[in-house]
Order: sequence, then structure tokens, then C-alpha cells
Amino acid sequence: MKARPSAIHASIAATAPVIKAKDADVAHAISTIFLFNIIAVFIFPALGAAFGMSDIGFGMWAGTAINDTSSVVAAGAAWSNMVGNDKALAYATIVKLTRTLMIVPITLVLAFFTARNAKKEMAKVIVVRAL
Repeated sequence: MKARPSAIHASIAATAPVIKAKDADVAHAISTIFLFNIIAVFIFPALGAAFGMSDIGFGMWAGTAINDTSSVVAAGAAWSNMVGNDKALAYATIVKLTRTLMIVPITLVLAFFTARNAKKEMAKVIVVRAL
């Protein structure tokens, strides 16, 4: 029985069948991302403060560097609680959702190239069998 990745790993779920990823590779990818997302929620706000980041800088960094939407929101909320405003949370959420929207065109491009390569391989097999 195939494991179904949750919605928080939409990019893996969308691209895995297109690139014909093995179930074990998908499971490793999801597990690794989940672990690092949990760590990021706790460490990013402290690192942002240590680096002297602005609210906008932290929001853009968290929205770009943290993979899972809920983890981005959690890190942004933690920062916002530290500084007393929601600017970082808003920027982090916008950046992450913009990244999420890119899943569709990237998956379509991957599907195109995978189908094109499959046709080339099929043509090679037909030529070899004809000989």
C-alpha cells in the first residue's frame, strides 16, 4: 500500500509521480523536511534576533527558507510575539504562499520533460528492435 503524503508536502506529492520517484525516496524526503521544519520553528526566531534582522527581513527569510506553510506561520508568529507586531508574520506568509503557487508551473514543466524523455526512450527501443 502506498503512503499518501499530507497536504503540507504538496510539492513532493505533486512531483513524485511525474518523476517516478520511489516510495522510499518520497518517505525519506518527507521525513527529513518534517524534522527540519520542526527545528526551524524553534531556532529561526532566535537566529533572526542574533543576526539583528528587521521584521521584513525575518519574514522574507522564514518564508523562503522554511518549507512547510504551518512551520513558516509558526516561526513568523513566534517572531511577531517577540517584537510585538505582525509584520514578519505577514511577510513570511506571503512569501511562502507565493512559493507554493509555483508548484503548479514547475510540475507542468517536469511533466513535459519527463514525457518528452519517455518518447525519446521509446523511439530508441523501437529502432533497436527493428534492427
